[in-house]
Amino acid sequence: MIDIFDSLLTKNSLNTLLFYDPYAKLCFVSTITSFFKKTVYIDFDTTFTAYANSGFILNYSPKSVCVFTPDEGELEFLLKTIILNISTTSLIIIDSLNSFYNLYYKKIDSNYFKGIGNVQHIISNFLMLLLKNCKSRVPILVTSMLRYKNKENWVILPSNRRFIHKKSDVIFYVEMVDEANLSINISLHPFLDSKKVVIKNDAISFNSDP
Repeated sequence: MIDIFDSLLTKNSLNTLLFYDPYAKLCFVSTITSFFKKTVYIDFDTTFTAYANSGFILNYSPKSVCVFTPDEGELEFLLKTIILNISTTSLIIIDSLNSFYNLYYKKIDSNYFKGIGNVQHIISNFLMLLLKNCKSRVPILVTSMLRYKNKENWVILPSNRRFIHKKSDVIFYVEMVDEANLSINISLHPFLDSKKVVIKNDAISFNSDP
């Protein structure tokens, strides 16, 4: 498992994790943070934060994973903080782009989705500034839930897909094989072939004393 994490992420562009199952995504990010000395975790959907605060994520420590849950208007300060501490950072996780839109819900007309373009522009600028300052230094992992269709109608989950595909050298999917195993499906990578890798799902415990 160490070998796949050593080679999976690149430092020259975005690394994008796509998922249908939020729990599969949580299991993956909980696992990968334990392989990096210092992770900056920008938690827009707050799932990781809730699990970490409840003691369900094994090997989690505030010393090794610095979690931010920003509100609207705080991105500029957060970006400055990350850049100033880039020399001591090993990994940046942005989780998830879909939930980024919740920060700017006042700018979006829920009936006609007007304003989404402006929010996507904010996302793009935020990511580009991070890339500019982290290039060749720190890998950036972005998570994004895939759009899907239920039995009755389309569920709209904007995720800035065009930008992600343009700026990502690495794109992979995660899904649960069973309770004990997690599958990583690599679809785009600069030097790894497209393949499926199964790893142990042992980063989360629901025991009262994890």
